[in-house]
Amino acid sequence: MSIKNTPLDLLLAAGFLSVFSVGMFGAFGAIAHYLYTLVRKGAQYSTSKMLIIFVLGFFVGVLVNAITLDTWGRSWDGVILLSGFLVLRILDFLDANGLGIILKRLGIKIEK
Repeated sequence: MSIKNTPLDLLLAAGFLSVFSVGMFGAFGAIAHYLYTLVRKGAQYSTSKMLIIFVLGFFVGVLVNAITLDTWGRSWDGVILLSGFLVLRILDFLDANGLGIILKRLGIKIEK
């Protein structure tokens, strides 16, 4: 059995690796923040909390990469690491203002 690599397969693999690597930058930033708060506050380590922070950091890393690519046309690894480090603050901001940002970008006004 031979594996046939078509250009589409190679593009899909490259795209998957790109998203995975960007997400890992965000996840590593989030883990760094979790370990920083453990050392700073003397809290107890929790594997489940670290996994949750890891997943959230992955999500925010991919999100920030997409925004920077759309806005500036390139991606910065340091910005993605920093976004992972600040993952909880970014998610709080998006929870409070996310819908308003999307509606403003689409040109929809909400009557209050």
